[in-house]
Amino acid sequence: MRIWIYPLLLTVFATPLSATELVHRFVNPNFGGSPLNGPFLLNQAAEQNKHKDPAIASKTAAAQKSEIERFKENLQRAILNQVSRATTENLFDENGNIQLGSDLNFDLDGDGQSDFAVIVDDQLVNGSVSISISDGISDTVLTVPYITTMP
Repeated sequence: MRIWIYPLLLTVFATPLSATELVHRFVNPNFGGSPLNGPFLLNQAAEQNKHKDPAIASKTAAAQKSEIERFKENLQRAILNQVSRATTENLFDENGNIQLGSDLNFDLDGDGQSDFAVIVDDQLVNGSVSISISDGISDTVLTVPYITTMP
C-alpha cells in the first residue's frame, strides 16, 4: 500500500491566493471619527473646562487679601525670622557647635513671661543631645547627633 502525499501538497499550494486591501476606520471620536460624534467632543471639552489650575486659584485668593491682612502676615514672618536668627546666634558657639545647657527664652509680647523657649540639655545621651522647643502651647523635642568641630 502506497500513499502519495506529494501531489496532495502540490494541489494545496498550487491554488491561487487572493487578498483585499486593509482599511481601518477610526471609531473613537478623539482620533477623528465620525462627524456625528461632535457632541461627544463638545461634552469632553466642557468637562475639561470645569477644572481650574490651583496655581491661579491661589493667586486670586492672595490678591483678595486686604492690606491689613498682608501686613499682619509680613509682621508675623518678620517676628519669626528674628526669633529664628536670635536662636541660631545664641544656640551655637563661634565654631558652629551646639552649646550644651543653653536656655533661650523670648518674650514676644512684653508681659515678662516667656512666650517661646529653646532649651538644650547639658548631658549627651549616646552621642546625641536633646533640644526642647516650647511655644507655650505645645512642646517639641528634637534629638540630634552632637558633633564637635574644631577651628
